[in-house]
Amino acid sequence: MTIGKRAALLLALLPACPAAARSTLGDASPGPPAASYQDVVRLPPDPAGIAWHQVGGAVTPDQLITEWVPEGQTDLDWTQNITLKTLPHTRDPGAIVQRAVGLMRDICGQFSVTKTPPRQQRGDVQAPGVPVPVFAVTDITATCQAPNLAALRKKFGTENVAWRRYEVTWYRIMQGDRQNFIVQRTWHADAIDALSPLSSKQTQAEWTHWLTSITLRRVGF
Repeated sequence: MTIGKRAALLLALLPACPAAARSTLGDASPGPPAASYQDVVRLPPDPAGIAWHQVGGAVTPDQLITEWVPEGQTDLDWTQNITLKTLPHTRDPGAIVQRAVGLMRDICGQFSVTKTPPRQQRGDVQAPGVPVPVFAVTDITATCQAPNLAALRKKFGTENVAWRRYEVTWYRIMQGDRQNFIVQRTWHADAIDALSPLSSKQTQAEWTHWLTSITLRRVGF
């Protein structure tokens, strides 16, 4: 299963990890009347200096998905991926993430999840005269060990399931006044090495800082 299919079922930079990832849905996004600005997701630099490249994505009337993996990895063979989902204001990003987390809970031999309370944050602006974006944000971390791959293959209807023995996924849910967003970052492997987020306090701290630094930037045009 490619990352694109996985993201569509589970829902988590431009090349070289840019400061902002553009994500719009045009007329598919209801909300306030159209104005001369748009919101983009601003992703911080990778704490480990990883260079990312885009490997997939999808555009439908109700969502835009863009995906990246580290340079040298592919959509079928990766250790980490980042998925950005842009949704209309009427689609609940929290419900999408809860379905993904519920799937992990059902098929994982060991499972844990943490969730921060919803809170409001202010983004930034690129041009003078553009209103500062204010959005609600929730962060969720889900950890899975020993997933039932047979159950996954049956549920997805394919033998090509890109899951490993250990899976850790961070979600940032952002609800704006015009669109909603989900940023998902996943690490997985069949063994836990010294720098994995399951064993390294430093890696955990770096990834938490990266996730909580994601924000919205309002760009005028």
